[in-house]
Amino acid sequence: MMGVHRLVVAFSCLFLGGQEAVKSVVTFLPHILIILKDPSTPTPLRLQVLRTLSQVCNRSRIAQEKVFQDEGVRLTLLDLIGNISRVQECRWACYALLQIVTDNISHMQILKGIRHEIYIYLA
Repeated sequence: MMGVHRLVVAFSCLFLGGQEAVKSVVTFLPHILIILKDPSTPTPLRLQVLRTLSQVCNRSRIAQEKVFQDEGVRLTLLDLIGNISRVQECRWACYALLQIVTDNISHMQILKGIRHEIYIYLA
């Protein structure tokens, strides 16, 4: 895995570089999932990754498509949302998921289709 500091700096800069930089977000998705799934990841780093993922997907159809297509990201966000004992992570995971589906009817319809599974998953 690339150095955590390098990853956070590179990923945080993605949303500053316009559409071409946003396209490269897919390159970092495996690293993002490792950071978010690893229980030893410090909470501040996990929160920064969630904030940055939210920013990258904010009003960017390209980023929304690339992130939404990765089922691992959706499942990881649902895991974080389901863990209400970690309130900040739950909140930022919700916000990231919201940014991934905002103004994107096809993504909303997919989530609506799995709504029942999400309720069971979170119960």
